[in-house]
Amino acid sequence: MAGINGVGKSTVIQVLLLSRLTIEDLRVKGNKQRISLNSECLSLGSSKKIISALSDSDIVKFEFERIISDSKNTPLSFTFTANSNMPDNYITLTDYSDNEDINHKEFFYLMAERIGPRDYYTYSDYNTHIGYSGEYVAYVLDRIGKRKVDSKRCLDEKENTSFLRQQTEVWMDTIIPGIELNTDINEKSNTLSVEFRKRKLETSFLQPSNIGCGR
Repeated sequence: MAGINGVGKSTVIQVLLLSRLTIEDLRVKGNKQRISLNSECLSLGSSKKIISALSDSDIVKFEFERIISDSKNTPLSFTFTANSNMPDNYITLTDYSDNEDINHKEFFYLMAERIGPRDYYTYSDYNTHIGYSGEYVAYVLDRIGKRKVDSKRCLDEKENTSFLRQQTEVWMDTIIPGIELNTDINEKSNTLSVEFRKRKLETSFLQPSNIGCGR
């Protein structure tokens, strides 16, 4: 998705994130509930902020066409009420149509603003989610680094480079030629570290803070 500033790119992403958070809440709480406008990956402010200044209604509705066609062809939709007179930090879900295809698919979001170099990274509850800011990337590489990557996503399919950790190094090699990474787990503190070195120099591994973040 590309475009000049102010044409709605961020709005589309916010709609997707709010819809996903709603789906996750529905699994736990059921219908007709308060949906928070602010979370780890979303910051919309108050209910007044999400209502257009040109609108005279407090109803907000999202509708998505089905990606997988079948005989039902039922769209996924959410209808909310947002209090614009007395702003709240939530909106109320009043109606929705279920869509199992979307409801049960994994959903990952990585923000443009990522964390910088860290000497230590924390554990994650998920094996495949690197976090909204990349905070669990060390954990993912440590846990599933030996998992094979789909050939369509591989930058280089040479022998022994089709695993996640090797593919990570292949992609990083386009920025830092000859890079090699290593993850080290500390079970006492429940933390992990990622270290780097130049393969040809045969030096010891260095911490990310000794290399820089490339911003």
